[in-house]
This record gives sequence, structure tokens and C-alpha cells, in this order.
Amino acid sequence: MDPFKPSLPDLEALLPVAGVKRVTACIASHYHYDHSDAYPTMKGKYGAEAWMHPWLAEVLGDSDKLDLPFLPASPIKADRVLPETGEFAWNEYRFDIWLMPARTRWHCAFMATVDGWRVFFSGDSYQSPSRWNGTGGFCAANNSRFDAFRDSARLVSRVKPDIIANGHQVVYRYHASHYEKGAT
Repeated sequence: MDPFKPSLPDLEALLPVAGVKRVTACIASHYHYDHSDAYPTMKGKYGAEAWMHPWLAEVLGDSDKLDLPFLPASPIKADRVLPETGEFAWNEYRFDIWLMPARTRWHCAFMATVDGWRVFFSGDSYQSPSRWNGTGGFCAANNSRFDAFRDSARLVSRVKPDIIANGHQVVYRYHASHYEKGAT
């Protein structure tokens, strides 16, 4: 999830501990290089396919098309384009996918049940209140909009995950109050 080159040594160390012998796919929540620049490395080193939300496939596949900040240095083509919303499967896991244009307009979120826990993968949207001065990831340079943050908060409040797994190794238990403030 959210393949970033500087995070690869951590992944290398984790794979044998987790008993993972093969990485088959990687996926990003949004186009920022710190969530997507390791797609080519993952494919080259592990044979992992680059799975992308349609919005990411468009932006990453032709990075000269839009003038956006924080793009990877080179275009990245999707091996599999996921549905815009709905469900998709990977091995024994079923994922729900939603639009979550809070951090940036080109952002999505995923949720799957892992070992009985409903885990919501939300990239940089709604980081814990202790990060980024409590903004949750709002950034005008990313085309963040207040109505998109509200709608994204409503989504999380509606699906009520057990765990939020943000980008940048931030994982915390879902607390309704964190999202209720943003949903109004």
C-alpha cells in the first residue's frame, strides 16, 4: 500500500517476519510521489503489478497532462485499473474502494477485513490529530476543498472501521469524534 522508495528497506525487513514469499500487487491512495514512486521498483524487484484507481492511472500514466504538485519523476503505467467505487479482490481479501478527495482531488480509500479487523486505508486524508497541526491533511496546493473533507469524513463515519491505516506508517484506532467534527 502506497509504495514509496525510502520505505522499501522497512518492507524488506518485514517480508520474512510476516512469512511473505512473493509480493504480487501494490496500490496507492493518491498520486503523490511519497505514495507512488516505488511502483516501478516493486514491479522490477518482485514482479508486483501496479494497481491503480482510475484517477491515479490517468494522472500517473501521463504526468504532463495536469500541472500537479508532488508527482513522481516519470510516468507510471497501471497494470490493472480498479473500479472507481465498489469492490475488488486480492487473494483472499475483498476490498471496498471509494473516492476520498480530501487530501487531494485525486485520492481514494480502501477497506478490507484483516484478521477480523476492518482496516481503512486512507493515505494522507485524515491523518491523526497530532500530525500537521490537526489539519487532517488539508493543503491548498493539493486542490483540497472543505466540502471534500466533509464528504470524506462522512464516508469514514458511515463505514465505521476498526483501524485507520494512513500513509507514513500512521495507524490508529477509529474514533468517531475525530470524524464527526469534519462531517458537519
